[in-house]
Amino acid sequence: MKIEIDLENLPKYRLEKELKRRKENKKIRYKRTRPRDPEKWKELKKFILSQLPPPEEILSGRYFRDLLRGS
Repeated sequence: MKIEIDLENLPKYRLEKELKRRKENKKIRYKRTRPRDPEKWKELKKFILSQLPPPEEILSGRYFRDLLRGS
């Protein structure tokens, strides 16, 4: 199964889909996004960085070499 998406006509496709839903008297779905809480975002970044090895190991390739050797 292959899915093809024409990115240039995407806005047109969205408008057609919305118009179709309006004609059928269905609800129009909008994705709601909330701004990130800056404090939570800082904590998340700090946690992610604490889980990673030191930058020197990643840049030298030693971390990935050891990781692949172990499997």
